[in-house]
Amino acid sequence: MPLAFRCLRLVAAPLALCLSLAPPSLALTFSSSCDRFEIDGNTFGPADGTLDFVDEFDSGMLAPNWTVLLGSAQETGSDVIVHSPGVDVQLGPTLLEISTIENAVHGIEKGAGNFTMTSYWSSALPGTGDELFMQLYSTSPIIEAAGLTVSNTSSQGATPGNSSLGGYSVGQSVTHGIGTGFTTVQSNSAPITPASLTGRLVLRLSFDDATAMLTCSVSLDGGVTFQNPFQPMQIFNSGVTDYDILLGAAGVTPPPPPPTQTIPLRLLLVRNSSDPASRRVVYKANSPRDNLKFFAGPTVGGATLKVKLDTVTQCFAMPASGWSRFGRTYTYADPGGSHGPVKAAQFKQTRTGGIQNRALIIGANGPVGIVPPNPGVEGDTNFHIGGQRRVLRLDGRWHDRPEQCADLQGVERPGAGRL
Repeated sequence: MPLAFRCLRLVAAPLALCLSLAPPSLALTFSSSCDRFEIDGNTFGPADGTLDFVDEFDSGMLAPNWTVLLGSAQETGSDVIVHSPGVDVQLGPTLLEISTIENAVHGIEKGAGNFTMTSYWSSALPGTGDELFMQLYSTSPIIEAAGLTVSNTSSQGATPGNSSLGGYSVGQSVTHGIGTGFTTVQSNSAPITPASLTGRLVLRLSFDDATAMLTCSVSLDGGVTFQNPFQPMQIFNSGVTDYDILLGAAGVTPPPPPPTQTIPLRLLLVRNSSDPASRRVVYKANSPRDNLKFFAGPTVGGATLKVKLDTVTQCFAMPASGWSRFGRTYTYADPGGSHGPVKAAQFKQTRTGGIQNRALIIGANGPVGIVPPNPGVEGDTNFHIGGQRRVLRLDGRWHDRPEQCADLQGVERPGAGRL
């Protein structure tokens, strides 16, 4: 059957190409369980190896030993469960939703002697974007926090003061202030392999009063052995003389999306042939502007290109394994079609800060269901890298579209533009 259209070529230099991130989630869900807290020394008694205070959290109520400082917490069975909803707390650029309990028996005082405090947590590591912590906290004469945090977060959402490790990690930190005045005095992190957690997760803080140094350690086997991957931290800084003892959990709010950026489209070419293996789609866009930024890289999460002409839609995957990076240039190569029809692609930031983006799709590498439309009313492209998304319509306007390739089910083949 003869083709109504052999080739569609779109050159649209004045049009804009929009990059955006999906909006952050507004409702966080987090929960962590602690079944024992113990301390030897300082204001609780002599640091002599005999525990001065122990709470098994089995009385059915937090009082009189603990009070809820922020958010939500209850004693249930033999655990205290600290959970959402919490209270929003801004720490520098990161917004956390925090729930925490405070020890109501004693605090920690400078000059009151050494101490060792230990908290025993469930063997379940925090959920994605969540964390649990044991912390010393002072509000006078400055806000100073020091302690241990176990996190499960992406590098983008890593908590200030705990470095930028993605995945499961344990971190120690000393920080000052909140809000825009938040600063990190010391921070160290170490990864946790889930398979290495063979018992309860145990956090320990040990303090030397003579030097005001705090040593943080963690056990992954219920307290049988402890690991000490960090150097001691100096606490009681800037005139601080006492701390409250906090146990808590938090959810890390994903960072807000960057501002929308635009770059011109240079070429969208869709070519058909009597031989499906000869079909071709060429996509090119670039901008010389010097104020554009990368917000993701395809070597981690790969990339996808969705093309829609009228009501015919196809999504082309470019997995992370096909991408390589050299400086500011990400290059995708699949000459044999191991991953699908995309033969080559590139995402590059120039020396002047501009963006160059292109992709070549060929029928010889895999099925290409996109053909020139007949009659040709609307077209969309959606190039997605990590959290970034670009959308063009052939009606001469640019739009933000929420669809990702995962939302699509194969290729739709209506009558328009059919073979």
